[in-house]
Amino acid sequence: MAKPIHTIELQQPTAQQMEEAKMTSLVHELAQNEQALKKILSIVQQLDHSGSLDAVDSLLKSRTDVSHVVIDQLQKQPAQNLVLLVQALASVGALIDGEQTKAVVHNLKVQQEERIAERQKKRNPVLHVLKLAKNPDVWQAAAFMLVLLKSVGRVVNKK
Repeated sequence: MAKPIHTIELQQPTAQQMEEAKMTSLVHELAQNEQALKKILSIVQQLDHSGSLDAVDSLLKSRTDVSHVVIDQLQKQPAQNLVLLVQALASVGALIDGEQTKAVVHNLKVQQEERIAERQKKRNPVLHVLKLAKNPDVWQAAAFMLVLLKSVGRVVNKK
């Protein structure tokens, strides 16, 4: 039998070689993301100059105490009312159609332009309000706002 000419050995990289490979990879990543890193450093510098970085650091160091205070404040009635109001407004916002919103904004712009033109004519504002009361669109919008306020009031008054 013949002896093998070559032996295959599995080479395990040393800890230093693995660390050098990681450093090379990290330097390569830094070079590829130079602009993003400069922006991040700029943000951190601005936070440091304004003193916000120290505030965030202190906040993170005392996060358990801060979380207890926040939870205590959220459990109080005014905060619960605010949360319920935000939920009610979010649900109303979800029901609004985008096209209707565009139409409302356009109509608001047109109404504003008409108001400016009427102001230039120097009309009596009381007569203007009385004329607006005759408009069915004004009544429809007022009815919608009253229904909205009534439903928000019900949600806020729930305990």
